[in-house]
Amino acid sequence: MPAVLPLLRLRRRGWREAPRVGASAWGLPSATGGCRPLKVTPHPAPNLTAVEATETSKVAFVTGGARGIGWAAAAALRAEGWRVVLADRDVAALERAAAELDAEPVPVDVTDIGAVRATLAGVARKMGRLDCLVNNAGVFKNEPLLEVEEDGYDRLMAVNLKGAFFVLQAAAREMRALGNGGVIVNVASAAGRSARPTQAVYGMTKAALIHLTKSAAVALAPDIRVLAVCPAAVETEMWEQVLKERRAVGGDADVQALFARIPLGRACTAAEVAGVIAFLASDRAAYMTGSALDISGGMEMI
Repeated sequence: MPAVLPLLRLRRRGWREAPRVGASAWGLPSATGGCRPLKVTPHPAPNLTAVEATETSKVAFVTGGARGIGWAAAAALRAEGWRVVLADRDVAALERAAAELDAEPVPVDVTDIGAVRATLAGVARKMGRLDCLVNNAGVFKNEPLLEVEEDGYDRLMAVNLKGAFFVLQAAAREMRALGNGGVIVNVASAAGRSARPTQAVYGMTKAALIHLTKSAAVALAPDIRVLAVCPAAVETEMWEQVLKERRAVGGDADVQALFARIPLGRACTAAEVAGVIAFLASDRAAYMTGSALDISGGMEMI
């Protein structure tokens, strides 16, 4: 019975167990050789009443918060009583997400460094504190190394690395000025840990983000903790793009080879990644900094 209690508590908070499904439900080649499309379910109704937020509650700033891992991280933090500020360049999607989550929407493009700095300063003034950054905004492109063009290279670097760096810097400056410390969680990728022949540039940006995590953890200690999560296959709109581009380059065999590397045999949900982010942002992880946690279903063991 005691082993069941943590699960019951999570269910009361609105969490669901990860689906135990066959490979075909994740867009994998089936036993008959066909391939079902991956279906990303709409945002579940967030449980915003688990812990009531107040005017003195901690504040989290989430980039790329309109969808995917960013949306799920915001929902997880809201369920634990955080006030959340969502940032995204897609204004329509941002406003919908903010309404769903009862969060503050802030339109911003992370490649505009001046806007990033002004936005974080404004958030700190308006909210009175800044306790967590979920540094999640990112773009993906899957293409053979010999076919990479300068514009695609520059876009990945501008969002995934330059943008992530200056968002981190601006948030850390505000945290230091406010004097309450804080936590920064960078959303990196398993692609930053191991080689992928069609993700050379994307993998470079995420490897650099892992290194930034470690360097910033040392530079900002002891009052600001810096960590990273390194997911692999995550059920989001971006994952649909990944599967589409991998099939375009290597066919169904490439997708099958990808899932063959995952001991747990499935993609994870955005909520599973968000649960780790919420843990790292909490006092339960108060003695953790500089770590980059794999959320890859065991892929990086192989």
